[in-house]
Amino acid sequence: MTRLSKLIAANYMFRFVRKGSIEAIASLHGVNAEVIEFVINKESQLTKNNLRTLKFPENALIGGVIRGEENLVPTGDFTLQLNDKVIVLALPEALGKIENLFR
Repeated sequence: MTRLSKLIAANYMFRFVRKGSIEAIASLHGVNAEVIEFVINKESQLTKNNLRTLKFPENALIGGVIRGEENLVPTGDFTLQLNDKVIVLALPEALGKIENLFR
């Protein structure tokens, strides 16, 4: 099995092990962090307030949002919407909190 095949298989398994609506997961070589792509697939607390007021863990950040055909870099005043794809970079200790937020 090639390295790429292993990464694809691991990505597929993690999508079922992790909680929340996850589209993709990637680990960064040499960095103890994960990049996770969540999809906002239902009305949740994440769509009710701007990012500044969310209880987002300190050791995680939203790196980008894909909304339809647009690629966005959110600021504190940004509000997530239904069907947004949210790219999160998180250290291991933040993963549980992140998963709960995107549930």
